[in-house]
Amino acid sequence: MKEGKLEEYAKLIRLPSSLGLSVIAVIGALSVKGVNLEILPFILLLLMGVIFNIFGFVLNDYMDVKIDERSKELSERPLVKGTISSRAALMIVISCLIILFTISLIFFRGVLPIAMLIVFVVLGIFYDTFSKKLAGSEVFLSGAMASFCLFGALAVSDNIRGLHEVGSLTWVVVAVMFIYVFIMNVMEGNLKDVENDRKAGAITLPVYLGAKTTGKMYVPMSFKAIIICLKSILVVLIFIPFIFLDLMFWFWQILLLIVLAIGMLWSMIKMLNMRSFDKEKLGRYGRRHGVLSYFVFPFMLMGFIGVEWTMFLILFPIPWPLLFNYILYGKSLIPAAYIK
Repeated sequence: MKEGKLEEYAKLIRLPSSLGLSVIAVIGALSVKGVNLEILPFILLLLMGVIFNIFGFVLNDYMDVKIDERSKELSERPLVKGTISSRAALMIVISCLIILFTISLIFFRGVLPIAMLIVFVVLGIFYDTFSKKLAGSEVFLSGAMASFCLFGALAVSDNIRGLHEVGSLTWVVVAVMFIYVFIMNVMEGNLKDVENDRKAGAITLPVYLGAKTTGKMYVPMSFKAIIICLKSILVVLIFIPFIFLDLMFWFWQILLLIVLAIGMLWSMIKMLNMRSFDKEKLGRYGRRHGVLSYFVFPFMLMGFIGVEWTMFLILFPIPWPLLFNYILYGKSLIPAAYIK
């Protein structure tokens, strides 16, 4: 395969994001095993995370190619410009599904892990099918990621017979994951694309609620209320393990989580209250908000998972986007055309 073609496939599968966002199931597993998480399940769950991300990104482009063709900003996507065929994209999607279920059937054979794997694949398909057709379909993506986090927990749980036996810490982590993904998808993903989506006839939550970004930026109170309410719940959830679950902590750790919470709220409010639409500025606030929100997971779990796993969760997602974005696009930050 020619080098140019390999580069197009790397762009299609969003290689930087696929690697950087692959730790979701690992976080679920760590909420059960903590410092005792073994290397083999860790590697397998990380690999499954990469494959699931590739599955989701490629399926999303495959389903939305007709809508994306109407946007000048998305003209460089491989399926839009025709450097990769839709048939090839569909084969990647099918191959990812086969690999995911093969790994699970060989290494994580319990009924519950397989059932949860089916749930998160189905929710992922629902999102890619209805993301531009149904207001509120963002919950499908959030549900998929939360389910994958729960899959990671179930995959390393011994002799568990039902979801009622899943630990409270895991449920808190899964709930935080659900809200985290929903807010990121709605704000950093869909809010910046309101006008393109509106022109293409897409119905995302911001479009449905009446958000506008032509010249002056208008974010309706209904949209702000939903986001602020969810973020408030997320902030409360962060401290539940220390108050009610007797999770070990250090005083500086609580202070750091408070700083992260304030930073999340500040960057979120800045995004919601922008008066003029500046996509670069909106993206900057969104990335800052996303990073601060992600750091909640390692610092919340630190007393349970130990310093080594904490450092892994902090450092692993950072180099891949910077390195591969520079290789593929000549810049450290991913171009807007590939954010979705």
